[in-house]
Amino acid sequence: MKLKPLQKKNFLILAGLMLLINLAAKVTKLGQPNQYLFDEDMHAFTASLMAKNDPRAYEWWHPALNQEQNQYSYRAPAVEWLHPPLAKHFQALSIKLFGNRPFAWRLPSALAGVGVTFLVISLTLSLTKNYWLSLLAGLLISLEHLTGVQSRIASADIFLALFVLLTVWFYWRLREKTTGPRLLLTGLSFGLCLATKWSGLFLLPGLLIFNWFYQPTKGKLLKFSQRLQKMFLLNFAIITVGLAVYLLSYAPAFLLGKNAADIAELHAQAWWYQTHTSFTHPYQSRPQDWLIGQKPVWYYYQPTEHREEKIIAQPTVWLLILSELSLILSATKLLKNKNKHQKTASYFNQNLLLVGVIASLWLPWFFIPRTLFIYQLTPIMPLLIITLSNLLSQLKILKFF
Repeated sequence: MKLKPLQKKNFLILAGLMLLINLAAKVTKLGQPNQYLFDEDMHAFTASLMAKNDPRAYEWWHPALNQEQNQYSYRAPAVEWLHPPLAKHFQALSIKLFGNRPFAWRLPSALAGVGVTFLVISLTLSLTKNYWLSLLAGLLISLEHLTGVQSRIASADIFLALFVLLTVWFYWRLREKTTGPRLLLTGLSFGLCLATKWSGLFLLPGLLIFNWFYQPTKGKLLKFSQRLQKMFLLNFAIITVGLAVYLLSYAPAFLLGKNAADIAELHAQAWWYQTHTSFTHPYQSRPQDWLIGQKPVWYYYQPTEHREEKIIAQPTVWLLILSELSLILSATKLLKNKNKHQKTASYFNQNLLLVGVIASLWLPWFFIPRTLFIYQLTPIMPLLIITLSNLLSQLKILKFF
């Protein structure tokens, strides 16, 4: 049985419906549990300080603030200063609009989660030109557990996933056709990655690898000197714009009286913590553990008379493993492909982009000595699902698509 080709109009209707259902699922009972979850007593609490224009949001030296405990706290809240402020800016804006309550500080994450679904559909469509597979990718990311949980908690990881996808999408379109607006948008989205978490920088090597080995579908490969020049100019512009966006994310700190020396010291303290601090945690894990979805992080557990209420950050294991296998097959195809004709070059570029970016986002964690958690896999899961969908398109196993 073969499905009829999906028309663009019908695709847009189905994709729009999927996004609306996705949004409804993410905002339903978003205010529950009515307390801080896991590290929300740092992320959401700091966002509440930003909403009040409290300069402590940019100060690293405060111990746990016992005097700030409230009805949402299970321990004394603390200032979150280890990560750049962009995600907390979104949460602070929501708090200003809807009040300092769980629904408000989690709403930006829910919207970012819907954005992740939209970009998974869009990037899959850009790669495969297949409406059915794009919808399949959107469905899979909508059902993926880790992404869903991170979309309902006030933290930075779902925002990083959103901006990583946005950067990869813009970079793919930029490499297909280089224009000033595309270059600017790619730089802006890369800057949003950096302003969310420093690990957004991990994306850069994957993009550089893709840029260097990219095979044009029309015309001949550029000479070494030409490739080097184009790569330098292209990525210099992107990095420059990205750094400008990163610095701009600290503008509110200057409005609250901080100066360049204060922000420099904040960065020095954050760097020292990230590179020197080590502690044990029952939910800590290493990147090799993430390959099989271990160890899950328990955000919430509450037994009741009739059932147990629990919130656990863990990827959908069968989907994770299936996507990892597709990544291995894509890497194998990448090594075998040669630029014999336009179609082969297009497949090569698709696999190069996905394999390069996923490896770039994953491998650096093996060299990070600090305590890690499986939710740091959040930006990688959507790309793994796109890799699975892209491989299905290339292998044509599901011919009815």
